[in-house]
Amino acid sequence: MNTTRREMLAAAGALGAAGFAGCLGEDTANQAGVGGDDGDSRLAYLRVANEDNRDHTVHLLVQRDGEPVHWSSHDLAAGNDRVTSRTIEQSWVGASGEVTVYFRLDGADEWDSFDIDDGRGDCYGAMAKVDGDGEFGVWFQKDPPACERTPTATSE
Repeated sequence: MNTTRREMLAAAGALGAAGFAGCLGEDTANQAGVGGDDGDSRLAYLRVANEDNRDHTVHLLVQRDGEPVHWSSHDLAAGNDRVTSRTIEQSWVGASGEVTVYFRLDGADEWDSFDIDDGRGDCYGAMAKVDGDGEFGVWFQKDPPACERTPTATSE
């Protein structure tokens, strides 16, 4: 699904009052991230998953310093007693800044969000998942193993 800049900006503007959802999870993906030792946090990976017996679409938006740097929608087939998942190709790599990740299921009006820039330079991974009962949740892991292999942004 191709998204225009206008659609990205409209979605970003609609996110003002998005709520937080998240728990710690576990992941071992080897991904690049954003942030560094200057106090900016890094995003090591994003993943979406569906365990429900119905198809779902998960929408993701990553903003750096309030500007969209990644927007994608992912159609996930019904789990049917298995997990359908996808690791998201990163388009947010390479620069420091305040990073916020937004998640939305299907055509919902509200977005869940997580601001990973806590000023401590921590690294996070995130997974948005629809469970077997059709409930949508977002899990975050602080300093997953992928962070050890995640390059930090450098300035020239």
